[in-house]
Amino acid sequence: MANRKKSARRQRLEAAIVYPLDWLEERSGLIGGVRYFLFRKVPADTNWMQTLGSATLTAFIVQAVTGVILAMYYKPDPNSAYQSIQHITNDVWFGWLVRGMHRWGASVFIILMFFHMARVFLFGAYKYPRELNWIVGVMLLALGMLEGFTGYLLPWDQTAYW
Repeated sequence: MANRKKSARRQRLEAAIVYPLDWLEERSGLIGGVRYFLFRKVPADTNWMQTLGSATLTAFIVQAVTGVILAMYYKPDPNSAYQSIQHITNDVWFGWLVRGMHRWGASVFIILMFFHMARVFLFGAYKYPRELNWIVGVMLLALGMLEGFTGYLLPWDQTAYW
């Protein structure tokens, strides 16, 4: 009898988990895409140079998340910007870590963008039919460098001022 109750309980639990996933799959196809992404075979001729795009995307996501966290505490006034950076670094819980990740992550992001663009150029991956990808990539590189420059000025310390 206990076995039967456990079996019925297990069936209800499985139904509670499987039904929402089936519902999501039916409407979006997301589960199949994730399954393909996680379990597909990696081609034998793949090398580490082909991961520069995803590494750049990861660095961008880290920049976006840490930037949003820093924006919650930053005061964009020339008179109090430096004090707000000091407050984030010294007083906010793990603020030193978030600011450090954001500061060094910006350099990593720019370097990875240059490496990725160099790989695309040297391997000839910008040629037909990917010219538009190359143009968008060049614009994103310029935009990333512009954002790096403006972010460099935000602490409003002596380095940013001069």
